[in-house]
Amino acid sequence: MKSSIILAAGLGKRVREYSLDIPKPLIEVNGKPLLEHSVNIMEKLGFEEIFINVHYKSDQITSYLKNLNNLKIKISDETDCLLDTGGGIKKIMDENNIKHAFVLNCDNLWKVEDTVFLREMIKSFPKDIMSLLALTPTDLISGYNGIGDFSFTKDDYIQRYDNKTNKGYVFNGAQIIRKEAFKDLKNSVFSINQVWDDLISKNLIKGYKFNKNVLHLGTAAALRKYNNKL
Repeated sequence: MKSSIILAAGLGKRVREYSLDIPKPLIEVNGKPLLEHSVNIMEKLGFEEIFINVHYKSDQITSYLKNLNNLKIKISDETDCLLDTGGGIKKIMDENNIKHAFVLNCDNLWKVEDTVFLREMIKSFPKDIMSLLALTPTDLISGYNGIGDFSFTKDDYIQRYDNKTNKGYVFNGAQIIRKEAFKDLKNSVFSINQVWDDLISKNLIKGYKFNKNVLHLGTAAALRKYNNKL
């Protein structure tokens, strides 16, 4: 697998007090923007291509990425129209003829030690499914207050968590997905959740148990709590 994607086009509404002047991916944590932590992970994993989509305050992100002087980085510009999570991935895969890609959200504080788990996830990607989601138990993810996104069924297949099934797991922002997963979607703007629900109904998606502490910084409250600990 040579291609990777970092989703950095969000509006940052949940962190607005931090993102009035800069986009969320450029908020600094531990001395580096969240986006750079994600880029470093992709480098550690050895990807040949790192596609990054941009929309909100895209000029700032584009300028920052150019200053990194990383020839692997390629920008997917959504300045004129935000395509949402699914549409953004589909655009990159269609325009660059990518058959499958490793995708990261940059909401999490990704650390070097995470590469061990992510590399194992990549190696374990089954040939007979369309997507593999990194799922963390609710008690191992910081900055998240929900009951869970998914639960496991049999042989690592997953279903939506309904509070009646087994332990809840949270999608932690890492996934592998095939271009074929988008074949029936004609719209250009759509959430990746629409794709996942379709794959769940067809038994074409599995979960990878990411049993490690994960720090999710997708809200202003999570950023404040983390910053207060520094």
